[in-house]
Amino acid sequence: MQGDAIHFINEAFRHCKPLGATGEGVELFKVADLPDINFAGQKSADKAVSDKGVVTSRDSKNIGSFNDSFIAAIAKHRHWDREKKEQVPA
Repeated sequence: MQGDAIHFINEAFRHCKPLGATGEGVELFKVADLPDINFAGQKSADKAVSDKGVVTSRDSKNIGSFNDSFIAAIAKHRHWDREKKEQVPA
């Protein structure tokens, strides 16, 4: 219900910037309705999931895996493989 937070996520996604969320933050990403992105917990709750520069983890035990994936996403700077980024209202 935080419009500014959702708008920030949508802007970053649309501009192909890396995004990362852990725990309850993953739910905020889901509310932002990022198209064609797999989030942690959908396929495997045991590890961090990185999909087109969006890195998520449900469990704090996976923080090392999350950190490594997020650092790699940041190093890439932009993630041009987001085919449906124009569908995001920003």
